[in-house]
Amino acid sequence: MITYSGVECFLAICHYKTATQAAEHLCITQPSLSARLKTLENEIGGKLFYRHKGNREMSLTSAGKEFYHLALQYESITRQMMQVCKNSADMIRVSAINSVATYFLPKVYNAFLNAYPHYHLEVQDMEL
Repeated sequence: MITYSGVECFLAICHYKTATQAAEHLCITQPSLSARLKTLENEIGGKLFYRHKGNREMSLTSAGKEFYHLALQYESITRQMMQVCKNSADMIRVSAINSVATYFLPKVYNAFLNAYPHYHLEVQDMEL
């Protein structure tokens, strides 16, 4: 199954032209990047890059060029899907006893929401 990390490695190599620089950018080792690329190539059933002996620079095969455009779409869709989850993560739930929630916290809530308008605040009263 094609993974995001495989596509991410592929796109990094496309950008940096070498596995070493792509691995540095992704903060992984070069052998790890190479393993991910090999897994990706096995999944799609073909080579994506020409590897030139004595030259570290990698260039796209014809399949790699076709895959590049799909990889950009995959990355975009994946980021959009991840954003859906992040939107729900921007919810904060607060529980407090009624007297504190009613008299003390409204000023705190308002200040917080003014400073961080992208958050959604859910308040729950608790009973002792």
